[in-house]
Amino acid sequence: MEAMESSPQDPPGAGRLAKALGFTALLISGVVIATFATSRWRKMRQTEDLIKALPPPQQPSDESTVEPAEPVEVQEAELQEDTTPEDIEEAPQKQPLEELTVEELYRLARRYDIPGRSSMRKAELIEALETEGIVEAEV
Repeated sequence: MEAMESSPQDPPGAGRLAKALGFTALLISGVVIATFATSRWRKMRQTEDLIKALPPPQQPSDESTVEPAEPVEVQEAELQEDTTPEDIEEAPQKQPLEELTVEELYRLARRYDIPGRSSMRKAELIEALETEGIVEAEV
């Protein structure tokens, strides 16, 4: 390497300062690399220790095989004599869009992501939903 030459405009000792700063930067980078390598080495050792602590894999034995279960016959449930119509839940019924409230139409339009739904009136909501192919809704 060539020695750094100081120009007449540089203050005295500028060459030594530059060498000292270069040496310091080299020393710091060496410390950073050593710290990184030590950290990686520790993680690798921890991983190896965890792998060593694992139990050995077990081979399935003949007794552990599971046989398929026999099919079970499902029978329709019988209604008890004291069952009332209120006890039986009715399936949701579909209603024409015209019978729904504006709030219900808006929720339906939101479900189908109809653009501009917040400013639409009832007739406009119905028209937009019908355009999407919806003519009835479950209530």
